[in-house]
Amino acid sequence: MKRLTSDSSSNKSPNDTEISSCYSPSPESEETKPKIPSTPKKRGINDKDKNIKKELTPSSKKVKTEKLNDNNGIWDGEKRSLFIDEIISIGYKNANLIEIAQKLGMNKRQLIDQLVPNKSNLRKKVIMAAKTM
Repeated sequence: MKRLTSDSSSNKSPNDTEISSCYSPSPESEETKPKIPSTPKKRGINDKDKNIKKELTPSSKKVKTEKLNDNNGIWDGEKRSLFIDEIISIGYKNANLIEIAQKLGMNKRQLIDQLVPNKSNLRKKVIMAAKTM
């Protein structure tokens, strides 16, 4: 749309529209104004609200563990033997067997033979002793 001024009124074409100088849009009333939602005010979270939120939020860090038996917290022979077996496995993997063998006057292969599972060796004797305690 082309706006015409008094200088250009002589150059009017039939397609041009003249906007009257007395035209003014009607003032917007409260009802016609778009309603803009206000931002909710932040309120302080007290300890009560924090506790409620913690209770409703499930923890994703829980890891399911396999129960050996229903006597949770009671050391029986089976639990002791499994514990000792696990400790020996972890220690064996992280031990410096060459250094230990030198201290004992043995070679590394002799130490490995005594720590291999499911053989009649020092490892099995320690696990059986823990089971009978």
